[in-house]
Amino acid sequence: MLILYLFAHEWVISTLQNPQNYSQAMGVLESPIFKLLEVGLWLVAAYHAVNGLRVVLVNFAGAAERSNYKTNVWLFWVIFALVFVAGAIPMLMGLAG
Repeated sequence: MLILYLFAHEWVISTLQNPQNYSQAMGVLESPIFKLLEVGLWLVAAYHAVNGLRVVLVNFAGAAERSNYKTNVWLFWVIFALVFVAGAIPMLMGLAG
């Protein structure tokens, strides 16, 4: 998904030379399907970031001990959900309005 975003970014940058092409590109980027893809990209980025923190805690803070591992897994999912929703709401508000 990140590769697709990179190509879209390069496409928009290439349209900066001509205002008409830029307006057309921005129209595509404001479409509902692109907004949903943007939320999907946020999903992947948020999971990657929160999972990276989990891996650091497992490796360096003893978060992998059997006594509290299940709690830590649930805590990871709750934190991920909060981060994802906090970022997705503004993106989806643009879709509704």
